[in-house]
Amino acid sequence: MTEHNEVQVNIEWAGPGPEVVDEVSQALSEHPSVQEQLSETRQRLLSIELLNPVGAGRVDGLEPDRYRATTYDYTNNRVILSTGSLDDVRGSMEVSESGHQPLPTREEFEEAVEILREDPDLGPRIREQRVEPQPAMPPLITEPTRPDGRMERTLAVLLLSRSDETRNEVVGVNMIGRTVSRFHDRAPSEALASHHACGLPNAGQ
Repeated sequence: MTEHNEVQVNIEWAGPGPEVVDEVSQALSEHPSVQEQLSETRQRLLSIELLNPVGAGRVDGLEPDRYRATTYDYTNNRVILSTGSLDDVRGSMEVSESGHQPLPTREEFEEAVEILREDPDLGPRIREQRVEPQPAMPPLITEPTRPDGRMERTLAVLLLSRSDETRNEVVGVNMIGRTVSRFHDRAPSEALASHHACGLPNAGQ
């Protein structure tokens, strides 16, 4: 006979809590260095990352002492990074421009779906639930969209068929111009829109 002892798990919060992230977000909206870059632009705060001390690596037990905020400036098609100290979130910030394309957030994806709802052809299909918008893989379309070879931020959205009259399709939603792109073969070159590839509906997690 085997005895089973009770196992008790205690979970304790470690490091800065959600209120710190809220404080950083508020500080970003008011800081002169950030406003100098983003004033009068259409923008979205995508993420706030808490960073370990410089040179600390991944040593256990160390709490983050800095933050890095990633904001997309849709007006100028660029990423703005704001880095500062958690000890003084309203103090000096290092603000720089980055050329990378960060992953979309759920809120940004929802804005892309709203743009799709305004499309004269695809909008009725969504409203009538003939297709269901889902995040596609990969989530961004990285093909150049400007004559100079630069990319404009374009989210890939899978329109998952919910009727026998339609087929799966991956479309691009350009967040800069708020336009919709459709592709030959119903998907960009780096994506696939077949039933076998699309899997189960997204759970929104």
